Amino acid sequence: MVLHYSHYETLACEFLQRNGHVVLHRNYRVGRAEIDLVSSKNSALYLIEVKYRRCAPPSLEDVVFPAQWRRVARAGAGLLQQHPTVLELEMWLFLFTAEGSEPLCYPIDLS
Repeated sequence: MVLHYSHYETLACEFLQRNGHVVLHRNYRVGRAEIDLVSSKNSALYLIEVKYRRCAPPSLEDVVFPAQWRRVARAGAGLLQQHPTVLELEMWLFLFTAEGSEPLCYPIDLS
């Protein structure tokens, strides 16, 4: 059974908190971009996209298109100005599948 997307965002928040993160925002919007979760840990700010698929896809681009990541990165740049103590910005995909309740966590590199 597929649950509402907010259920998976809540699971992702709980996962982050168990791993030492402070969740700063849920569904943070800047223009056309929305960041599902924004968290901080140590001196890093994390932009997290949360998705659900019945099974793991063959490619991450089958889940989130590169243009969407670029929008998230632009929105994240504004967050850096709001958090001057942050030294690092990271983007992650948290993918939930029917096989488990813990997310598959993928770092995203746009370079």
